[in-house]
Amino acid sequence: MKKKFLAEKGKQLRMTEPEVIQFIDLAFKLTDEQMPLLQQAIDNGSYIEIQFISHRIKSNFLNLKFDHLGALAQDINLASFLKSDIQAIKRKFDQLKSGYAQLRAEVAEE
Repeated sequence: MKKKFLAEKGKQLRMTEPEVIQFIDLAFKLTDEQMPLLQQAIDNGSYIEIQFISHRIKSNFLNLKFDHLGALAQDINLASFLKSDIQAIKRKFDQLKSGYAQLRAEVAEE
């Protein structure tokens, strides 16, 4: 992971560099597992599954203080709770997926 990113995130989370690396690696692993499940739940129009999975993803992002991605996951969670138009949820998911890919690229090893 990029040193500058680790230093900034370490200050923000009040963790040492090794702790930040471990925390982020675990959160990314969990998110990598959950994103395809969320995609599948959205494709199936399963609002209950969307709620549960998006809640997990939201928690991962907010715990790491990636507020923008956490807010997108929260929007998906709320929209599924309200049984909003599935196409609107898909658009939010596309934004989440894109933002997550960008984050992964930004923190990739130098």
